[in-house]
Amino acid sequence: MTHARCDHFRVPARTGGFTLIEVMISIAIVLVLIIGVNQVFKVAADTVGTGQALSSKVRDGRAAQAVFYDELNHVARDGPFLVISSRAQAAFETPIDRANDADGIPRTLDFDSNNIEGENTIPGELVPATAINSRNHRLDLLTFFARDLYRRQTGNSDGANNVYAADQSSNEAWVTYGHLRVYNQASPQTVAKLDDNLNYLDPGAGAAASNPRNYYASDWQLGRVQMLLIKGEDTNLPPDKRSDQIQLNPIIAGNLQRFWRRKDPGATPGDIQRLEPLGPFTQLDNATAPVITDARYDLAGTTFDDFGKNVLTEYIKHTLEYARVGAATQDPAPFANEWWDIIAPQWDPTNTSAGYRSTRFRCNPYPERPLNARKVAQAAPALLTNCSQFIVEFAGDFLTQNVDPDGNTIINAADQADVAYGRITAPVPDGILDFYVAGDGVQKIRWYGLPRDVNGDGVILGNPGPTWPANDNPNMLVDVVPIRDVLHTNTAFRAVGSPTQYGLPFERTVRYPTPTSTTPVVPLIEARNNYALVNLTAAPGAGNGMSPLDRYVVAWGPGEDNATRPKLIRLIVTLSDPSGRIAAGQTYEYVVNLP
Repeated sequence: MTHARCDHFRVPARTGGFTLIEVMISIAIVLVLIIGVNQVFKVAADTVGTGQALSSKVRDGRAAQAVFYDELNHVARDGPFLVISSRAQAAFETPIDRANDADGIPRTLDFDSNNIEGENTIPGELVPATAINSRNHRLDLLTFFARDLYRRQTGNSDGANNVYAADQSSNEAWVTYGHLRVYNQASPQTVAKLDDNLNYLDPGAGAAASNPRNYYASDWQLGRVQMLLIKGEDTNLPPDKRSDQIQLNPIIAGNLQRFWRRKDPGATPGDIQRLEPLGPFTQLDNATAPVITDARYDLAGTTFDDFGKNVLTEYIKHTLEYARVGAATQDPAPFANEWWDIIAPQWDPTNTSAGYRSTRFRCNPYPERPLNARKVAQAAPALLTNCSQFIVEFAGDFLTQNVDPDGNTIINAADQADVAYGRITAPVPDGILDFYVAGDGVQKIRWYGLPRDVNGDGVILGNPGPTWPANDNPNMLVDVVPIRDVLHTNTAFRAVGSPTQYGLPFERTVRYPTPTSTTPVVPLIEARNNYALVNLTAAPGAGNGMSPLDRYVVAWGPGEDNATRPKLIRLIVTLSDPSGRIAAGQTYEYVVNLP
């Protein structure tokens, strides 16, 4: 019997392929591989980005080194003045730093992760004013005179003729290093907006929205402002001994240059301030709107000799320090400014007025197109961008120290081992660079300035005054402190009423309320037993740390012995990365011998 085949009942053979589970597993493996490869590329990209950021900071640091060394090697010791003004300021370094902060106060932190910042019982949660870190920053200022070949960086703007840099030079210049006020980027950048002083905010002032390019410390601009000094022509009849005209050299007929000049005070008492050259009231020769802090022009109608003998001395006669230049009378009446405070202005964080701005130089490092001479001139002062720290310290021969305790006129190992070695014996130079002896017996250069913890032990010893026991051994003071504190290790120089009660003459540690007053009412920097303690409220008293409002100013001007000027200057600069690729930024230290 034959059976027919029923192929439609056959079970078909299995064809090749993957089950759903196998496909899902394969996809998962591929995703893992993709994530791994992506992570490899991300790490590589981050490494390259960090390397590029680091290279950029190294390049900037080297460029700044060339500027600092060349310029400070040409400082004129006989220049009309040299001023160092130092202060600290709390600020967030980056937007990420601010976003991660709970209370919006830079000097408070949360180390124990309990969402409470600034607890007194938790070490490190309160940042002292002496700290140098991402929450506390130094905005020091150095201003001096130098002799070298300086070329103009600005030029006139006459209608359609925009001269970005005039073909002009001088062998004398006034130079200032310090952080700048930056334009708030109000757009479009019209003449009216660029002229408006309220559009330029100080570092860390206001809020991120109103100060978009100068609020976070990683955005701050360190500036270098040069002002060429040229004695112009006096074309007045009769001559009044003031420049009223400066032309290009060689003279090009009709090509007069705009420049800053002092004004005849006339009969208006307030106009005596127009004598203040190189200060915020100094006007252009044609008395138009900008003032010298606008940085529109880098030319002043004076010279070292004229400035020191006539201009600055005349100005001081009308300040609270008039007695220093032997002015018997003040006509017109004086105004309450110290000359050094005008020359080296600092922002007052306690002034909350909407219209308040310091008299720091203005800058617009981000000019809009089309460019013109005005915009280019305002970009010129920017020396280092992303500069979150600028510290200026100095060393020199200011005090007489005991280098021969055994009195045999030979300095030997026995002298250096004596506890009296290095002690202060007089407030005058002794021909030896001031020093201290470290714990290992090594003699080291003593640096002066706003208190700074050099050895990292969390203590900065000072000398608060007659009511506190003296730190009578200067070798105990190993950190950077004012000269006053080292001088006061000898109790004879800290006595009430003594000439050195507030330090050496060029240390501006106090303010006097009236021209005839001998008792200051407000110290600029109060002496402390330990500057490194926390003092958020600026409470007075030697038992507290340095106040956030403290300033240390040293100013050499008319009446000061040029021999007491610094021998060495130390500049410390930190360049931060706004994107956070370099966590602690790059810090550079420059030490320069002054002529």
